[in-house]
Amino acid sequence: MQHQPFRVLFAIAFGAALAAQDAAPAALRNDVLAKLSWRALGPVNFGGRVVDVAAHPTKAGEFWVAAATGGLFKTTNGGVTFTPVFDKQPVIAIGDIDVSPVNPDVVWVGTGEANNLRSAYAGNGVYRTTDGGKTWTHCGLVGTDHIARVVAHPKDADVAFVAAMGPLYTRGSERGVFKTTDGGKTWKKTLFVDEDTGFCDLAIDPQNPDVLFAAGYECRRRAWHFYAGGDGGGIWRSQDGGETWTKLRGGLPGGTLGRIGLAVFPADPRIVYAFIENRNPPKEAEAPERTARTEPAAMEEAREASATREGDAREAAPPRATGVNETREA
Repeated sequence: MQHQPFRVLFAIAFGAALAAQDAAPAALRNDVLAKLSWRALGPVNFGGRVVDVAAHPTKAGEFWVAAATGGLFKTTNGGVTFTPVFDKQPVIAIGDIDVSPVNPDVVWVGTGEANNLRSAYAGNGVYRTTDGGKTWTHCGLVGTDHIARVVAHPKDADVAFVAAMGPLYTRGSERGVFKTTDGGKTWKKTLFVDEDTGFCDLAIDPQNPDVLFAAGYECRRRAWHFYAGGDGGGIWRSQDGGETWTKLRGGLPGGTLGRIGLAVFPADPRIVYAFIENRNPPKEAEAPERTARTEPAAMEEAREASATREGDAREAAPPRATGVNETREA
């Protein structure tokens, strides 16, 4: 009997602990969970890759930022705040933008990311605004899919040039260099190589806009593979405002070339910079034999076999031309 008080105290303590456990969830809900609010967990970077920035020619605080898969944003206060100005359009994948130097309210947008990624979404051509982004007009070039460069004429707001990569996964003729002289109502394809070669860059002489340089790029994306480069690439020059083009050869590598970047030095346009991905093996090296597409033979055979099953086996490339008289309506 002398241990009975201890048993009574233990029963009281045990009962109190059970009661506290029952009350704990309710207290947690009322005092802790009720104070939590919903927050976004991701994706953190809604715009994805930034593909271009274009500035107002005279207003230092005004510029545009284009995202690969996030649309177009404008700031007028030096980047303190940004306003999305392209969200009401049917596509938000952007390849390149350019502000007209002669009329900064005119902005050209080439849609479709031009990077060689499985996640590179296609666009539906070119857009143009004449009121600083308040309204937009679709200017055509549907089917180019991935526009790598848009160049506004430095002296005429209605003239612009487009370098289009074309479809990334398939062959097609909707690639090359295009020109408009009427604000995007009609386009003329002035440079075309073949159905495998698009154009990844375009540069204009700011002092003499009749002179332009264009970079060709032969590539193909597959779900399981990507080949970058071929003999279709190179650098072309126009001296008549983009109407006709000549492929440059002196001092430049030939053979299998990859992506090329171009820049004209504004202070002395005789100086042109070219960043070339030279995919040719060193001459002194005994490189293993490659296919015409610079892929290992086994991978090329597997790719061709799969392409045959898919019904899209590549045919022999047609003869290359350096100019095409093709005009189209927007």
